[in-house]
Amino acid sequence: MTPVKMKHMKHKEQHLTVRLCGALMLLCALAAALIVTSAPPARAQCFTCNGCEFSYANITGQQVSQEHIQTREHFGTHDTLPEGTGELGEHQAFLINYLFLGVDNIGGILPALMLMTQQMTSVMMQQMLIVGSFLDAKHQLETQQLFQEMTARAHKAYQPSVGMCIIGTNTRSLARAERYSRLTSHVLNQHSLRRQSGSLNTNSAESMEQDRSGRLNEYVNFFCDRFDNNHIIGVANSGLTIMCPAVPAAAVRVEVNGDADYTRMVELPRTIGIDFPHLPGGQFAERTIFSLADNLFSHDVLPRMDAPEAMFTANHDDIQDMRSIIAKRSVAMNTFSNIVGLKAFGSPAEDGEGSSNDTSQYMRVLLNELGVPEAEHVYLIGNHNSAGGAINAVRDMRPSYFAQMEMLTKRLFQNPEFFTSLYDTPANVKRKGAALQAMGMMLQRDIYDSYIRNEMLMSMLLEIRLERAQRDAVADSRVMSDY
Repeated sequence: MTPVKMKHMKHKEQHLTVRLCGALMLLCALAAALIVTSAPPARAQCFTCNGCEFSYANITGQQVSQEHIQTREHFGTHDTLPEGTGELGEHQAFLINYLFLGVDNIGGILPALMLMTQQMTSVMMQQMLIVGSFLDAKHQLETQQLFQEMTARAHKAYQPSVGMCIIGTNTRSLARAERYSRLTSHVLNQHSLRRQSGSLNTNSAESMEQDRSGRLNEYVNFFCDRFDNNHIIGVANSGLTIMCPAVPAAAVRVEVNGDADYTRMVELPRTIGIDFPHLPGGQFAERTIFSLADNLFSHDVLPRMDAPEAMFTANHDDIQDMRSIIAKRSVAMNTFSNIVGLKAFGSPAEDGEGSSNDTSQYMRVLLNELGVPEAEHVYLIGNHNSAGGAINAVRDMRPSYFAQMEMLTKRLFQNPEFFTSLYDTPANVKRKGAALQAMGMMLQRDIYDSYIRNEMLMSMLLEIRLERAQRDAVADSRVMSDY
């Protein structure tokens, strides 16, 4: 049996002894009380003694106090280390010295706790190392995922789109074609102005009669159709056989009545074979357009004044009136010139990559996707008034500004693949939207220019009406008259 258990048993025995002694003393006191009560002489004698009852009570109290003191001494009190007194001191020493400190070298809680703390600290550090490794792995995987997402997003955003390639390829020659268009309009306007003004080296330089004679001779040689004017087969000299006896060759057949056929020469074709910036390989187109313009505008040129007449002061008003008429006619001529200019030849193959001729091959691919036969491509993007209607890759397949804009703003949307290609990446859809917006702005600019020309024509018509009204007012009331 260990000392601790032996002490604990001894403590129990002492406590039981104290309880038995207390019980015996209590029985003795009760017996004494009963004896005093049953013996009256003793009770009377008690009153004569010097307070015997109080003495018994004091003795009892002292006995109880003594027993309490012995109990307290037995149990003892705790004190500061190393130990207290009594059983409490022994228990204190047991808890602190043996159970906690382990002074008997058998073991104690403190060394065990220290070992446990060390073990738990080591295990916790290992656990935190594992948690840190998890965190590092988490951040590493998240970083890799972010890089992969950004890479996928970049591949998705910058992936080439066939639709964008189609738009970009078919717009690269627009600037050159527009420049050719403006140059053609300028040349036609200058031709009309020089013809009406009677400039040097023009057919109308000398007089109105010379202008008519030259135009008639040109009609007979290039535009006359012997089957017009009620021609009867088998009847000699019927129709216009006398004026144009020979049948036009196939190479120039397209010029027949071209000086009067606006629909066939201007309205119908998407590209007119006019090429003023380069050597005129298709002179018939320039000649036909010039003759058509002469018949449409300023059919009768103004009379010419010789030097003495021009020096005469009285004729200066007539010169100013003629200049005013020429200016008004130039406004009307400007609309025709712009329409022809929009349909003039684009840049040739000699201009290199990005020319209209280079762009035409991509336009033909788009037309093939629309189901247009190869033989009809020339009617949509080339000059279908070429000799014999044959396709000439160098001259005819040079789409005009008008043909290219029609392809981009109309034909492109007739292809179902354009709409199916919108099921694309969001970035490519936005790019297509920006490209379509740019084409829309170009088209709106062309429409705006057309409105400006229309407004100028309306202004000229209003001016002519006002001029007539002014002349009538002057004739009636002589208001603002110089006479």
